[in-house]
Amino acid sequence: MSSDENTADTRAQAADTARARVFLLRAAASFVALVAYQLSGASAHLIAGLGARFSGSWFPVHAIYIVISLFGLGVLMLPFSLYEDFILEARETGEETDFEEWTIEILKVIGMDLLAGSAFFLAIYGLLEWLPRAWWIVAAAIYGVINCVTTILPMLQGPAEDELAELREPVLRERFSAILKQCGQRDFEVLRWQGEGSNQQSMLALQGIGKRRRIVISEAMLRDFTADEIAALLAHEASHLRSFDTMRLNILSFIAALLGFAATNALMKIFGAWFDCPPSGDLAAFPIFTGTLLAVSFAGLPLLNAFSRRREYVADIVAARIAGEIPLREALEKLNDGGPAATPGTVLDLFLESHPGLHQRLWRLNNKR
Repeated sequence: MSSDENTADTRAQAADTARARVFLLRAAASFVALVAYQLSGASAHLIAGLGARFSGSWFPVHAIYIVISLFGLGVLMLPFSLYEDFILEARETGEETDFEEWTIEILKVIGMDLLAGSAFFLAIYGLLEWLPRAWWIVAAAIYGVINCVTTILPMLQGPAEDELAELREPVLRERFSAILKQCGQRDFEVLRWQGEGSNQQSMLALQGIGKRRRIVISEAMLRDFTADEIAALLAHEASHLRSFDTMRLNILSFIAALLGFAATNALMKIFGAWFDCPPSGDLAAFPIFTGTLLAVSFAGLPLLNAFSRRREYVADIVAARIAGEIPLREALEKLNDGGPAATPGTVLDLFLESHPGLHQRLWRLNNKR
């Protein structure tokens, strides 16, 4: 490895470490801001003003209060985004981010977060108002449905039909059939993606569900990867199918959400008894309720992420056994081209990433972990 590559890897690893610290500081700052919002009386003052303005009407008071509160929290987090996107990006790549482009992107992010967050908390407070005893069960059920939908949608989306053509390479088709059979799967239709961007993006994807499932491969992957390497990547994806990993992760996510909402509900009752805190359904408790929900969610992240990351490593082990360890390693190295060197990662990755990076998967393969 050249000195320039070593320098790039060192920069990337240093930037990853710094991003992890920024994440922790951002979380700590959020909790401090929420506690200050609660204890300073600013939250209660805002609620009183909105109540007087709208004669205590439930929807406008809750909607406006939540939007203002979430927007304020988002603005407080801007310095962390500025540091992460400008200083860390410059350290890692040696290039500065365009401020105008960053401003446009961050405004989009704040807008989307504000829309999603407002809808989420309005739904939660609606459940607290009308189902005070069972709100956490219904909330977990709604989360489970949304999670399943967001998992299925990407499988149904893909290149337009006029950008796809049948893959005619007999060697690849025979290898694919053998691998799918070993993984207990039927033969899928194999298509090559020939649309815009297919020559730049190396992609192998299993798209569709049920009998409409098919394999889509980009022109760049067919050009730059050998048949053995492509077969190894398919074996990885087929392993996920055989083990029902997506379904298992969705079930685990639902259980985690159920336990998380139940824990939040229980903790709010404890806070009410010990600190004379308003009950969960009272909008005056929004800061402490939000902080508790964030803390519980944060505490559960390592378990979910550990399971997801473990399934990725298992799929690599299966792929190495079926298609060969060397082709899989070479395929991952090509996909990781320009990325950081192979490293084991850190414990903090369990909070930050649901999937291991390519460099972490390479490290596992190289060290037989």
